[in-house]
Amino acid sequence: WVHPVDHTPLLPSDMAKFMNYGGRDIKMSVAEVKHIQGFGQGENFLRLIGFRDKSTLKFGNHVKLPQFVYPCENLVKGSTKLLNALLNRCAARDKIAVCSYKPRSVSGPSF
Repeated sequence: WVHPVDHTPLLPSDMAKFMNYGGRDIKMSVAEVKHIQGFGQGENFLRLIGFRDKSTLKFGNHVKLPQFVYPCENLVKGSTKLLNALLNRCAARDKIAVCSYKPRSVSGPSF
């Protein structure tokens, strides 16, 4: 890689990555990007982050193939009742659950 103005070679320490968040470009170092991508290294997870109004959900938020989540009573007793209660309360209050999901240990988390 070379600098676009003076055409000098760029070192990896000279480069930065940006993430668009809330309409702003946020500068991130290579170490920060690796930390985010390796979040939960070696484990799969589905973590509840919070709740939002259903009206804030946009069609463009669902551009990936759907993946279905179902509880596993063998690992967590009462998980079926918990998921059912969570979905019923969200529907009653017109809310959606915002989660961080990592389906495989080699993938990065998605929201």
